[in-house]
Amino acid sequence: MYGRSICSVALMGMLALSMSGCASMNETAQQSAAAQPQPAPPDLKLVCARAVAIEFNGDPGKAVPISSAKGEGNVYQIVIALDQLQANCLVNSDGVVQSITVL
Repeated sequence: MYGRSICSVALMGMLALSMSGCASMNETAQQSAAAQPQPAPPDLKLVCARAVAIEFNGDPGKAVPISSAKGEGNVYQIVIALDQLQANCLVNSDGVVQSITVL
């Protein structure tokens, strides 16, 4: 009888430790996801691609968003590739292009 209760306590302790490990891993995953940069919505990427094509007299069909990230406030930074050119486009969440600069 005494041997059984020790085994039960040991099993419960191991179960509790394994459950706490799962909770810690879940919290870490959530924190990691929160630290990831937020990409720009697809419609804003298209706005910037078109604006870059117009700015540099290129074919809008060849302007490709290659990276994006949310900046301060409601501004997104989107890098557009157009032929041999790469440009940085800043656009707000309303779709208003604030600047385009060659990289």
